[in-house]
Amino acid sequence: MAMFRVTSFYPQLTRRLCLLTSRTLSTNTFHPPPPAADYDNEYTSLMSRLAQNNRPHEAEHTLRHLLEKDALASSKKESESLSLSSPSAPDRNNNGTGAATAAAEKTDELNVRHFNLVIKAWVNTHDLPRAESILNTLLTHPTISPDVISFNTIMNGYATANKMSEVERLRRTMSDHGITPDNVSWNILLKGYVNDPPHIRAIQKEMTECGASLDRAGLQSVLKSWTSIDRPEKAEECLRRHLPSSSSSSSFFFPSA
Repeated sequence: MAMFRVTSFYPQLTRRLCLLTSRTLSTNTFHPPPPAADYDNEYTSLMSRLAQNNRPHEAEHTLRHLLEKDALASSKKESESLSLSSPSAPDRNNNGTGAATAAAEKTDELNVRHFNLVIKAWVNTHDLPRAESILNTLLTHPTISPDVISFNTIMNGYATANKMSEVERLRRTMSDHGITPDNVSWNILLKGYVNDPPHIRAIQKEMTECGASLDRAGLQSVLKSWTSIDRPEKAEECLRRHLPSSSSSSSFFFPSA
């Protein structure tokens, strides 16, 4: 009887899950980048617009331009460092103009966000090998390192294309570079393996060992994995376990007429 009741009310359970968990569970899911006006320089704003409009060639061209500027700036700094070490070198910053120029140049400095925007642009157009080529350029850069967003963006692209072996390969590379998965990383894996419950259980075990916890998106993937093998009672058990004790789970599962 209990089995019939849970199964009968599963459509309502799913709808109410989205409503209740949006209020009661952590929502550490992917957050979109800030508006262009909040970006630190004109290049980032430009590249953001190009990525959003699916114009990866132009976004990458802008990145290459910044890479050239970065190389020239590094060379210039080395030259200035050598000249300043000489006793006869004049003080070029005695009137404050040098400091002002340096401050102006700093706003155009290359950073990991520029690489991430180009990666996103290529992923948006489903050219994942090209996105990885940008990541590889970032991995070999002498002063800038990738962050978790760099990997998550490409991993999500491969997961969407149902290429979980590539997702796992990138996860290993991320680990090799000392980058810790965040909730977005785990959610990508959970969603990618949603029809493979044993794999879902293994990922949950990993999350527990790492001190990570399910957020709303992750919980939905776990529930779907149970229902994919017709185990709604396990979905209910999982949901009850992750609901805060203050929530009224009985009214959630079995609404009154």
